[in-house]
Amino acid sequence: MLAYLIILIALVLGYTTLALILHKKGWLKRKNISFFGPALMWRTKNGKKFIEDLSKKTKPWMIYSDIGVVICFISMFLMVYLFVRMIPSLFKIPAEQAPTPQMMLLLPGVNPLLPINSILYLIIGVIVAVVVHEFSHGILFRVSNIKIKSLGLLYMIIPLGAFVEADEKQFNKVSRLKKIRVLAAGPMANFVVVGICILIVSSVFVPFIAPKADGAILVYDAYGIDKWNLITGIDGEKLDKVQLNNISLCVFHNISYFDGTLYHTRRVFYGFMVASVVKKSPAWGTLHLGDIICSINNVTIASKEKFFEIMNSTRENDRVSIRFYSNGSFHNVSLRLADKYDFIKNEGDKGKGFLGIGIVNLDDIVVDANYFVRYLNPFKTNFLTFAVLPLLGLSPFPSHLINLYTPPYIFWVFYTIVYWVFFINFAVATFNVLPIVPLDGGYMMGNVVEGVLFKLRGKMRLRVDDKKIELISKNITMLISLLTLLLILLPFIIPRLG
Repeated sequence: MLAYLIILIALVLGYTTLALILHKKGWLKRKNISFFGPALMWRTKNGKKFIEDLSKKTKPWMIYSDIGVVICFISMFLMVYLFVRMIPSLFKIPAEQAPTPQMMLLLPGVNPLLPINSILYLIIGVIVAVVVHEFSHGILFRVSNIKIKSLGLLYMIIPLGAFVEADEKQFNKVSRLKKIRVLAAGPMANFVVVGICILIVSSVFVPFIAPKADGAILVYDAYGIDKWNLITGIDGEKLDKVQLNNISLCVFHNISYFDGTLYHTRRVFYGFMVASVVKKSPAWGTLHLGDIICSINNVTIASKEKFFEIMNSTRENDRVSIRFYSNGSFHNVSLRLADKYDFIKNEGDKGKGFLGIGIVNLDDIVVDANYFVRYLNPFKTNFLTFAVLPLLGLSPFPSHLINLYTPPYIFWVFYTIVYWVFFINFAVATFNVLPIVPLDGGYMMGNVVEGVLFKLRGKMRLRVDDKKIELISKNITMLISLLTLLLILLPFIIPRLG
C-alpha cells in the first residue's frame, strides 16, 4: 500500500510540474487546453458531427428521453426512500463501526473497502460512464435544436470527466419539459449501460464459472487448515455424502481438501472450536481461538444446544471444569464463572454464569462451492448486493478464490472490466438522479418545482411576477438539496452522536 501511495504522489507531483511548465510556455493555450491547476480542460469541435448524425432521427430519441425521465424520477424517489428507511437502523450502529468519510469516495487506496488493484478497472469504468453520459446529453441538445459549442475533457493524469458545452441562452429559452428531457438523458445512458453489462455478465460470463472440485469452501482458519481451501471429503467419504452437522465430535477425523492446485489430507481432532473469546471474561487468557472444547463438568459437548443447556444451568461464581484440545494435546482447566449481566447488560441474565466464549463447528464456517458464484450473477443474488461487490471484497474477485474455479486468469480480467463498467455507471446514474443541485436530478427537480408554482399561480390567480416565482422555486430546490444531502450524511453522523 505504501509503495502504491508513493508512486501515486510521485505521479501527481510530476504531472503538476509538467502541466505548470507547459502552461507558462503557452503550449497549453495553443492546443486549446485551459489550465485549472493542476486539472486541465481540453475543448474541441471534434465529435460535433458525430452527435449531429446520431440526432437526425429525433423520434427514437424523444421516446428514449421520455423513458429516461420516468426512470430518473422513479430512481430519485427510490434513492431518497432508501436513505429515509435506513435511519432507524443507524441508531443501532456502534460508533467504532460507523462508516468513515473516505468510504464516500470510489477511490481505491483512499476508500478502505476498495483494493488498490482495482484502480485500472475504475479508470475504464469512469471513461465509459462519462462518455456515454455526456454524449447522451449532447444528442438531446441537438434533438431540442440547441446548438453545441464544443465538447471537452477534464483530466488530471486520468480523465476525471467529460462535458458537452451547449448554447446556454438557447437552453434557457426552451420549455421545461425539453430541459428535463435533456437532463434525464445523461443518467438514462448510464442506466442503459448498466442493463447491457448485466446481460453480458449473466449470459456470457457466469455460465462458464464452475468449481474445480465438489465440496465446501472454508471461510475461516480452522482445525489446522487455512481458510479458502475447498474441503472435499471426510474419512474417505465425499463431502456431498456427509452431513457436516452429524460428524462425530471429540474424535480424530481425516479431512481431505483442495487448495486450488493440489489435494491434501489432514488428520484433525474434531469438535466445537472456540471462535471468539470475550475480553476480560473468565475464559480470557486461558482459552484461545482454535481450541476444541471436549467437555464441561464431564459432560461431552455434543451439540451447541448441550453447551447452552449446561451454561444456562450455571450461576455466577460457579466453578466449571473444562477439558479441551489445543496444540496437539489435551488440557484440563477449572474456571470461576462471572455474572452474565456484567457483559450482556440484559436484566434477565442477572446472576447467570458466564464463561465468555463463542463456539462453532465445521457446518458454521463453510459455504458450498457455488456460494460465491451466486454473488457474481445479478439474477442469483440480491441486486443491491451485486451492485456493491467491490465493497464486499469480491471485485476484483480474490485470487485465493479464483484458484478454486475453472476459468483462467484472463477470463476474470474481462469479467472484472465488464463488472466495473456496470458498477461505475450504476454509481454515476443513481448519484446523478439525486435531487441535489448541481446534479442532473437537482435541476430536474428545480424545473418540476418551478412548473408547479407557475400552474398554481394560474389556478389561484395570484399576482406574483415571474422573477419572484423563479426565486421561490430556487429556494425550495435548494432546501430539497440540503435535506437530501443531510440524508446522505446521516450514516456518518448518527452512530457517533452517542
